[in-house]
Amino acid sequence: MDISTALPSEIWQEIAELACTDGGRTGASLAMSCKFLRVQTYAKRFHSLAFHSLAQIESFLPLIRAPRTLHVDATQIPVVRHLWLSFFDESSSATSQFAWPWDVRVLVALLELLPSVAPTLSTLVLAQGHIQELPPLALAFQFPQLTELTLFGTPTNGPVGGN
Repeated sequence: MDISTALPSEIWQEIAELACTDGGRTGASLAMSCKFLRVQTYAKRFHSLAFHSLAQIESFLPLIRAPRTLHVDATQIPVVRHLWLSFFDESSSATSQFAWPWDVRVLVALLELLPSVAPTLSTLVLAQGHIQELPPLALAFQFPQLTELTLFGTPTNGPVGGN
């Protein structure tokens, strides 16, 4: 029996939503297993995401940027319900191939990531170290579905949201 005819696509999407609650590993595994599952689980496999470095965010952004390059129906918009952003292990002096400072790269990445996930986000965790301070950018977006916000770390320049 062919996997593509075994179950309707709605069932595959439901399976993906239930399975993809581990920060992204299961979704990535499903996407790599075969083209059929990559397409069927696209909108649901980003249910729960955990990023522990700026490099992880930068490598994820193309996935939400251009679904057509992944041979996915353009009407399937990724739904992110839970997002963990942690920068404890980042070096504030890390630079990209363009030699941008770390804080500028974070700002650019968050300016692309947050508007994409904000409409559907239920929980958001922001974890920062004393050296790797996140810009108060997250507070500039509306999160209509947000029910839980967790902040770890202490900004060195004042309360959350700026000086």
